[in-house]
Formats: sequence, C-alpha cells, structure tokens
Amino acid sequence: MTEGSNQQTLDQRLVALERFWFMADTPMFVDDVLTTRLYDAVFRPELEIASRSDAITGEVTAKVAGATKASVEIQAKVPPVLALFGLDVASAKGNIEGSLSGEGSGRRANTGTTTYAAVKSTERYLEKVISLYAEKYSPRLFWIRGDLAGGFSLRQPGRFQTWAEMEKELEKPGPRPIVVLDLEKGAKLMPMFGELVNGKGCPIANNYLAQRVKNMDNFAFPKYPRSNMTAEDQNIARRAYWQQVHFGFDSQEALQAIEAAAGEEKSRFDWIDFRALVDVETAPTLTEPPHLHFVPRGEYSTGTFAYQLVRRASRFGIRMVGTLKSGQDINVLAAYER
Repeated sequence: MTEGSNQQTLDQRLVALERFWFMADTPMFVDDVLTTRLYDAVFRPELEIASRSDAITGEVTAKVAGATKASVEIQAKVPPVLALFGLDVASAKGNIEGSLSGEGSGRRANTGTTTYAAVKSTERYLEKVISLYAEKYSPRLFWIRGDLAGGFSLRQPGRFQTWAEMEKELEKPGPRPIVVLDLEKGAKLMPMFGELVNGKGCPIANNYLAQRVKNMDNFAFPKYPRSNMTAEDQNIARRAYWQQVHFGFDSQEALQAIEAAAGEEKSRFDWIDFRALVDVETAPTLTEPPHLHFVPRGEYSTGTFAYQLVRRASRFGIRMVGTLKSGQDINVLAAYER
C-alpha cells in the first residue's frame, strides 16, 4: 500500500472516529450489568483502587489582618474515546478558592490525610471499552446507518460490509464485536415481546397488530412463515411479513401497546425485545429486520422508557451501542438521544 493510500485510510478512520462524540452525553438508557460484565471480560482487571491516602505538610503565613486567598487547580478530563483523536488538549481547568485570615505574622504547620475514592460508573466503563476497541480492535467496531443493510468497521470505514460479513468476526478469536446503530428521524422500533419483573410474559406485537387491523384501512393481520415450509419459501414469506409490518407501523400505537402491557399488571419490564424495522425491498441482503434485546431490569418507568425508545426515535432518531450476536441480533448496552 502506498504512502498516499495509507494517509487516506488514516484520514477516513479519524473522521469515522469523530462520530463517537455522542458518547460524551448521558445515555437515556444503559444496561449496567451487561456493560460492567463486558468491561470485566475485555480488561480483566485484577485490582481496582478503592482509596488512596497521602500526608501533606504545609506552611501558611498571614502577614496582615484580613483575608488571603489560596487556590487549588482542578482539571477535568475528556472521555477516553474523545482523547483518541486529540481532544485531550481541550481539558478544562478551574480554580477552587479558599480564604485564610490572621493577624500579624504567624506560622502554622498542617499535616493531614486526604482520601481519594475511585470514581466508577457504567458510562465510564463503556467509554473505556469503546476506546480500547477503537485503538486495538478496530475491525470489530462497526457503524450501521439507517438503511440497516450492513455497516462499516472503524478499520475500513470506506468499505461496506453486510451483516453476514460483520458476523464473520464472531468466528475469529477476540472480543465480541460492538456495533453502533445510527438511526435518523423516522426510525421504526417495533416492540415484539417482553417479560415484566413479576414474571408475566407480554406478547406486545400480537396485541399491537390486532389493534392496527382495527384502526388502519387495508391492513390485514400479517402471517408469519410456517415451520414446515421449505427454506426458500420461508425466506420469501418472512420478507413479506416484515414488509407488511413495516408498511403499517405507527409509533404512537406501538407506544400505547407497551404501556398497556405493563399497565395491566402494574409492573415494569425486566427485558423487552424490539425489531428495527426497515424496508426489506431496499435491502436485498436482509430477510428480516435486526433484533434488539433490552434489559431495563425494572429500573426505568415504562412510559418514559417506551416514549424515549419508540416515539422519540421516530420523531428525532436514536443512537444505540450494543454487542453483536449471530442472526442480526444485538444486545443493547446503551441508547442515546440524537
């Protein structure tokens, strides 16, 4: 590879990496357990700092009655993923001011112990994981756009890869691939099935589709392919099924179906599955839309959770980070507003 092509590839990677700026934001959903376990699986830390102590002896002199100011400089670090392309130079600095007062000239020796507690958060773990992938495992970090036909790895941001090609990374030794779904305005997140924290299963899709049949003209209940069909006939029937669901999707009614499922039991969702609907006619490599697995574990109110994921995704778009599984399947680690 020539020097010019090497530079072009590097420039493409830098541009692709800059898109990860959104991770500096607070996620509207984050799977604490899955993210922490992924962090542990990738980094395998044996020890973490619980606290740190030191002793400081200083002298303070106040020569005049009144107040004398002493300042301590603090520095705010940018998220690790942003530091990868030079934004660490933008670290913010500030001063904490305190006052000392006294009369005449005095001397005071101060010996003390300061304890520093380790700062831990799921968001920081996720930032560190993405940073590691960007630096060490760039072929396993994928960006998927709204057509959902496939994605682009950070290693080769100019080369499109189908889902089948991305999933080949699963066959190679190394950490599980991570994908970012960047869905623009008009995204269709179809709720399928979920389980409440009380153990009750919720067939959300069936209830939603039954309601769409009542409310939408020229919409018949779609038929899912039978298990006794040939593989070819199943693919044809599956594409027809999802195309019909995509055509009749309504984000408001999908939101209401989620709320109704939890409201009847007065409970919250332990886990809930979605399909990221797509026009399969424009994506010939897809036989069905990607599957999204969320595990809120009852920590999110149903109305807010459903509205953010379904309604706002439709109106404004959404970004999701997750681990890739076989079969166009994603365990969602976190979701961010667009």
